[in-house]
Amino acid sequence: MDAGVYTRISSDSEGEGKGVARQEEDCRALAGQLGWVVVDVYRDNDVSATRSKIRPEYERMMADARSGRIGGVVVWAIDRLTRTPRELENVIDIANSTGLKLANATGRSEIDLSTSIGRTSARMMGIFARLETENQSARLKRKYEQKAQAGEPHGFAPYGFERRVPEGGTIGLDFAIPEQAEIIREAAKRTLSRESLRSIAMDFDARGIPTPRGGKWNSTVLRQILVRPANAGLRQHRGEVVGESKSEKIISVELYHQLVAFLSDPSRKSNFEGATPKYLLSGIARCGACWETKGGRMRRLDGRSQKQANGTFKRQPPAYNCSACFKIRRNQAKVEEVVVAVIVARLSKPDAMILIGAASPQEALDAQSALDALDAQLALGVDMFSDGEMNREQFKRLNESLEGKKIAAARRLAIARPSSPLTNLAGAPDVQAAWDVLPLGAQRDVVDSLITVTILPVGSGARFNPESVQIDWKN
Repeated sequence: MDAGVYTRISSDSEGEGKGVARQEEDCRALAGQLGWVVVDVYRDNDVSATRSKIRPEYERMMADARSGRIGGVVVWAIDRLTRTPRELENVIDIANSTGLKLANATGRSEIDLSTSIGRTSARMMGIFARLETENQSARLKRKYEQKAQAGEPHGFAPYGFERRVPEGGTIGLDFAIPEQAEIIREAAKRTLSRESLRSIAMDFDARGIPTPRGGKWNSTVLRQILVRPANAGLRQHRGEVVGESKSEKIISVELYHQLVAFLSDPSRKSNFEGATPKYLLSGIARCGACWETKGGRMRRLDGRSQKQANGTFKRQPPAYNCSACFKIRRNQAKVEEVVVAVIVARLSKPDAMILIGAASPQEALDAQSALDALDAQLALGVDMFSDGEMNREQFKRLNESLEGKKIAAARRLAIARPSSPLTNLAGAPDVQAAWDVLPLGAQRDVVDSLITVTILPVGSGARFNPESVQIDWKN
């Protein structure tokens, strides 16, 4: 009888397939004893039988069994074939319709699925295999839970870290990779300076900085990295922060909470709302001719060629043009020069700090104290959970409650000690120099938060007049 050998191992950490090779050797030996001719071997290496992941070789073998290409299947053990009773019933159904034979190498015998005793025996093997799977899963979950409570890392080291066993230690810990850690700190600083994630990602790509997987940067990848608790030395387990980590910190806990509060703020505009603006006033400046009727805003256009009196053509400089009525067109560089000069002059005055808002040292102190107290409560909860004084459900409720309060406290801290671009500009020794080094996104935020810019109509052919750029202070 033609038969197939099915081999499977859930995890092949070495990637050499030695486990399935040993299974195949035993299965071939049993097939020879039974007088079966092995015509095919189906190998699912490094594939689990309990997860939803498709096992391609298993599916191919089942198709061959249904078609009659093979009349028997040899497995090393029933749990190599399946660990779910539902899949085992599928095998039994095929045996009932095609006469498929099943042999078990560990038992060195055939399991006769044509008899009630054989089917019952196979089912009992399947039940015990399922029991072992569930027990193993429970043991692993408890093991990973204990590692999390102890602040020990699990899985792969995330971007910015490398895992190694410290001198005199016994377990691997995550240590910062200086170059990648600096990228995370830079991205955090630029994000809290109101530069868009897309803009930062584009800059990283332009500089040839590799992503965690070697592809291109995008706002989603960058956001996932920035809000990762491990950056601040916090241990996360099953989506929840459960305490401090034994691994190295890249940023402070305070900075981490500011990032989470900022990036989770529902009032913050999505990074997916169109292309990243490339010019200071595009989409911000209003059209003085149609704003009241059409809501026209200015967009930037490349300079157009204009015929001169001598018959030659001269390219005009780039300009801002109304995207609704197209009636107003004004020199981009000169408009921006007027706007920047007004902002720099105002922020250079001694009272410029009042533009930032009601920053309160006492409120900042209270918010920081609240954060420290919440961290202490969480640490106490971890200890109580570890000592058995608190069950899993109680700890989960405590953690959810504290996490919400920590985000609220971080937002209070961000308001009391704002990290907006205005903080760096107002009262700076050289406001113009500070403005020049701001990213474009931060410059646009400053303009949009302080003033309303309206480009007024002028006569046709008139020279540029700074008074045609109307600036109204918002507060």
